[in-house]
Amino acid sequence: MALVNRVIWDENDKQLIVSEAARMYVTKEESAKTPALIAAMKKMLPADKQRHPIGLISNVKTWFHKNFNAEVDRLNKSGLVVVNQNGKQTRKERIIWSGLEKKFLAENCAKFMNDWTAKTLSQALFMSQSLLPENRRRGDSAAGNSSWLLPAVNAERKKQLSEEISSDKKELFSAAAALDAEIAAHHENVQTSPALALPAPAFVPPANNLTATLLTLREQIVDVMVGIFSDALLKAVAQTTSSLTRPAVDLMPQPIDKPTKAHDPRMHSEPRPLMLSVLVVGCKGTQPEMLKREFGHKLNLNFYSSDQSKYELRAKVDAADKVLVWASFVSHSHTDVINARKKDAVVVVHGGMDGLRTQLHIMIANAP
Repeated sequence: MALVNRVIWDENDKQLIVSEAARMYVTKEESAKTPALIAAMKKMLPADKQRHPIGLISNVKTWFHKNFNAEVDRLNKSGLVVVNQNGKQTRKERIIWSGLEKKFLAENCAKFMNDWTAKTLSQALFMSQSLLPENRRRGDSAAGNSSWLLPAVNAERKKQLSEEISSDKKELFSAAAALDAEIAAHHENVQTSPALALPAPAFVPPANNLTATLLTLREQIVDVMVGIFSDALLKAVAQTTSSLTRPAVDLMPQPIDKPTKAHDPRMHSEPRPLMLSVLVVGCKGTQPEMLKREFGHKLNLNFYSSDQSKYELRAKVDAADKVLVWASFVSHSHTDVINARKKDAVVVVHGGMDGLRTQLHIMIANAP
């Protein structure tokens, strides 16, 4: 009787089988655990790692049942099964993000959190998903069901902050090199005068020592200022000496012509037309400054965030011609206050910053 080598599954093999078996069971591709286990094994593992179906469920019961039930519960909570109001269940295909999509989401989440556009990971993921096609977006619980997301975002945030610091260092060294060149040029100009001769500075930016760099820059700036003061002092002494040999000046008062008033074209310019006043409700972090830079020359923009009082909201709504409400970041209580005071002038925006910019462009086009 020939002996058959026993197939041993590692943890990765077990995870593949459990995940696929649970998916088949939830979507009703298989009606029970045992058929789901056998089908998942045949689908996910190569032929040399598959076991014989007979007695399979009893051989793996020590780890399969517990992990299988947990995975089924997780899939049901993640939205794979949707229960309608009439009690019937409808199923939808689970969205699996590719590696490129995960990288795209992690980069944008890190960007939104580093510039304080989003305060939490859930907000950052919600805003990042708005940049994906609609059929590739998950529900509001996507952040809690994505175990890879937090480590990927933290790594990307460190990378982006490191690049910003490196850029700041390059700007500092460029400014130091320019200052060194200016000091050398000044040294060449005054070197011919023995009284003003200064030793040539040699600026060598110390590596990874910002404090020492700034101290060196300060010392060189002081040296330059001393040289400039010495130039001015010598010129003043020369002028004083030459004035001793000048002829006497007539000290009698001379008639002074009355100056004519210069024409100021601004006094007769036409008044500037009033810009449309728009109140944007829901912006956070650096978003107001971004919008002011982009649209401030066309619209009179004002902003309100949820950390301000309802009294300020009422006053700002009364002073605005139009009110843009960013629905994703505004509560119902704020919306009620706005509609009670100026309902006809309210425009509700859904989605991300692109939707907000689109509405502002429309207001500029329709402005009187």
